[in-house]
Amino acid sequence: MLILFMLSALLIGCSAKDEVKPSADSLLAKDAFAKIDVIRDAYQRKDKGLLQDNADPGVAESLIQNLAFDKAELSFNPTIYKITDEFIVVTLTWQGNWQDAKNVRLENRGVTNFVLQKDALKLIKISGDNPFLMPVSANIR
Repeated sequence: MLILFMLSALLIGCSAKDEVKPSADSLLAKDAFAKIDVIRDAYQRKDKGLLQDNADPGVAESLIQNLAFDKAELSFNPTIYKITDEFIVVTLTWQGNWQDAKNVRLENRGVTNFVLQKDALKLIKISGDNPFLMPVSANIR
């Protein structure tokens, strides 16, 4: 009986879930994903100030120049990230829907890399298919 009690106590003690603490890299990746969401939301709302606050000046200016839409909806699906001493590179797939001034709906999708400065979490480069470029309508002459 004593042995059965000891085995039960041991099994109950071992079955309790141990708290797993996330690594520093996973926390940094989570912050990078959140920053990319902030930039996406700022783009969709045409919030120039928020774009300037979260991106390198050259990148921010490019984003602001490409706000020529009435409505935009972007969805991002991060697939992989890489962390170096200076940068975080987030690779993601994306889908976008835009509506222009003539109520023409435009769609596009692609794969891109967002490069963020590691310390400040500022977007410094977009490579690949840029989700912040509204596709050109085939009806424009």
